[in-house]
Amino acid sequence: MTFYKRIKEQFTKEVFSRFPATFIFMPLAIISTFANKYYNYLDLSKFFIYAMIISITIHLFIYKKDISIPFKIIIWVLGFITIFLSNYFHDTQYFYWLSLLLFLSFSSFLMKKTSNIEILNFNLFCLYAISFAFFSSVILYVGVLSIYSTVKYLFDIKILTDNILKDIATITFLGLFPILFLNKIIKSDFDYKEKINEHFYSVILKYILSPLVFVYTIILYIYFAKITILQELPKGNLALIICIFFTIVILVKSLLTGLAKHNKLTNFILRFSTYFSIIPIIFLSISIYTRVSQYGITSSRYVLIACAIWFIYLLIYELIYKQFNIKNALISLFIITLFSGLTPFNAHYISVYSQADRLKNIFIKNDMYINSKVIPAKKELPGKQRIEITSIINYLENSIKGREELKKLLKIEINTNFYNNVFKHLNVEYTTKYTIKQRKYLTGFKLNDIAINSKNYNYSFSIFFSDSMKKAYYGNKYFTYWLEKHSILNLKIENKLFQLDLKHILEKLKKEKIKIIDKTNYKKMVFKIEHKNLIIKLFIKDIYFSNKDNKIEIYSANGLLLFNIENRK
Repeated sequence: MTFYKRIKEQFTKEVFSRFPATFIFMPLAIISTFANKYYNYLDLSKFFIYAMIISITIHLFIYKKDISIPFKIIIWVLGFITIFLSNYFHDTQYFYWLSLLLFLSFSSFLMKKTSNIEILNFNLFCLYAISFAFFSSVILYVGVLSIYSTVKYLFDIKILTDNILKDIATITFLGLFPILFLNKIIKSDFDYKEKINEHFYSVILKYILSPLVFVYTIILYIYFAKITILQELPKGNLALIICIFFTIVILVKSLLTGLAKHNKLTNFILRFSTYFSIIPIIFLSISIYTRVSQYGITSSRYVLIACAIWFIYLLIYELIYKQFNIKNALISLFIITLFSGLTPFNAHYISVYSQADRLKNIFIKNDMYINSKVIPAKKELPGKQRIEITSIINYLENSIKGREELKKLLKIEINTNFYNNVFKHLNVEYTTKYTIKQRKYLTGFKLNDIAINSKNYNYSFSIFFSDSMKKAYYGNKYFTYWLEKHSILNLKIENKLFQLDLKHILEKLKKEKIKIIDKTNYKKMVFKIEHKNLIIKLFIKDIYFSNKDNKIEIYSANGLLLFNIENRK
């Protein structure tokens, strides 16, 4: 009975009354997952999960505050607008996820006076509640998995399938996990004014994190002195290293507000960290400018720029107000992440515009852009230029927005046979730092003009395999494809994984002493796979690889994918 009572305590009426909207979106997320899995309906579970998090933050925000009904309605409408916008900025949804979690960290402290210790205690307690809910859910799932495996093995019950385990996992982590988390939160009634027990983390702060910040600072200043004296440019990853440094400093300063007693080192960090952050900020700006001026903006560099803006803002704030404010840090980071994810100036759009402009400048430099039009190269470009063009086109091709900008720049339709059409139009050979080396065998693929019979196939895709996973949509569903371990071509359709060992194929061609793949032997690159109701035909048109020290390493491949799903309901 004691165990039953403890379980029952987690499902108090107060949880449901305090967060009513959350318990509307929770079952909707579970139902949407099952509807997509069993009936092929559009999967909306992600948006219901967004709604769950937003509803929690709004309930925390309005709790025990005298807020008018119209203002509450406006808050709810704004929350749902952000969910709607996230559908149109799907390439930067990781920023949106982060902004929701940040909003959760300070929403209950908006429109009221708060101290650093209150916000710190609340967030530490949230981490504890999340850990408790997560490990409780994992333990429950592992227990169910053990019972399932035992019953299936001992009694050989065929109706028990692996899908049941996936369904239980869905219910556990979308249903039980948020309930356990919210129940922990409400028990403290959001009262976090008392000082944290210093024994909880004083050892980590005083003797691990604070010395780490001190040593990190010394190392950075030694490096700054070195490149200043030798008049060198900063190394490429210096910006990332400095961003990690500032993140640790901000974390340590936030945690130090919970200490009742300080030693000399923690006092030094609290008093002077603002001033010894000035030089790293300057070198961070120089490092970012150097990389961006050379290679343009990418999503990762956009993140570094956003972090630099945040660090500079916090530095200026501390210099003016002579104090570090956790609430201010969280709200400013929330604004930056929301801006980076849900505006026309988001990370993905800006990086695409930057890379398209960089490609245009390369065309201008090589006399390939005349009268606002891209023309084919009149002579073979240097290897470095070909590598840059290939790298940028690979980057742009990997997203819908990137393809749009590429079409706008080239002013051609490239809906099918993407890579072949683009490089053929430019009269530029696809080149990477690996393929620029002369191959010892299989010196060329001449398959661009080969037509493949597509009869009895419902879907046709021109695909490019690389080490990054990509997806392509057919109807409301999508399949994924990627290259693994410089050898294995992976294709996942209808939750079924198909693999093709390209290295083995090349080794076979080597034994047969084949140097050119053309219309006389192209069938060696056509592969047909049948699995239940799924029929696949894959035509590999080119493989980009190196043969260094007789070791084959494959870096990318492109081809044509045809498949048909019979009796699809």
